[in-house]
Amino acid sequence: MTEPAFKLSRAPNAPVSDDELIADLKRVAESLKSDTVPQKKYDTVGAFHCSTIMRRFGSWNEALRI
Repeated sequence: MTEPAFKLSRAPNAPVSDDELIADLKRVAESLKSDTVPQKKYDTVGAFHCSTIMRRFGSWNEALRI
């Protein structure tokens, strides 16, 4: 199978949806084989910065509850 000719990527500073943030948290949790994700660990392997998630959901723990 050949690689696609184009790959879509996010424009810098483009808005991120809540669903994208939650999906990335779940992806990181699955890769860690864990039910929770520490902020420091997320910042090393997550697609976004933990402060983005905290601002959106009010706190890190609140985001993990979703």
